[in-house]
Amino acid sequence: MHALLKWSALLIPVMLMAVNAWAVPITVDFDSDDTSNPNPGQTFTSVDSSLVHFGDTNGPDLFLADALISPNGTNALAVFFDDDGSALRIDFDFRADMLSFDFGTAAVSPVIGAAILTLFSEGAQVDQVPVSLVQDGTLGQTLLYDTGILFDAVEFEFVNPELTEVVDNLTVNAIPEPSAALVFGLGSIVCGRACGRRPRVRRR
Repeated sequence: MHALLKWSALLIPVMLMAVNAWAVPITVDFDSDDTSNPNPGQTFTSVDSSLVHFGDTNGPDLFLADALISPNGTNALAVFFDDDGSALRIDFDFRADMLSFDFGTAAVSPVIGAAILTLFSEGAQVDQVPVSLVQDGTLGQTLLYDTGILFDAVEFEFVNPELTEVVDNLTVNAIPEPSAALVFGLGSIVCGRACGRRPRVRRR
């Protein structure tokens, strides 16, 4: 028992440092979603993942664009009627340390603009970054956020309130909770000790 506690004390810090290395990538591209009802309302969860939830911060204006009208020829998610000051909200049922997605607008004239990505953790803002935007009617830009800061929700909006945010091909790294890593690690130690223990044979 003393040896088990000794090894646990040594391995627990190592396991906590390795939690990020166990990150699980989750991808949502909307291509398997049903577009027969393109306006899901104020919230939407793709069939790609039940752990990622999309929302409109001000009104039921989400729109699931199908391949015929989406700027990149595949399904994508948009927030229409942005003149009400709304933004795209994405909530995760986990903590994450990396996020990327394609984005663009429905505007066809090339104009340089700006967008804002705001990140939250347990309801508190943890970061906010400006994003350059080319308004050319395509989803030709990719946003990558990979700073090591942990978050569980983001909001993405264009500075120009007349523009429609359109996003696609979202990928996010899900970080296991430290408690889960500890349980797994301690279980491995106990199993290893049990399997490595040899029965003692008494000699006469």
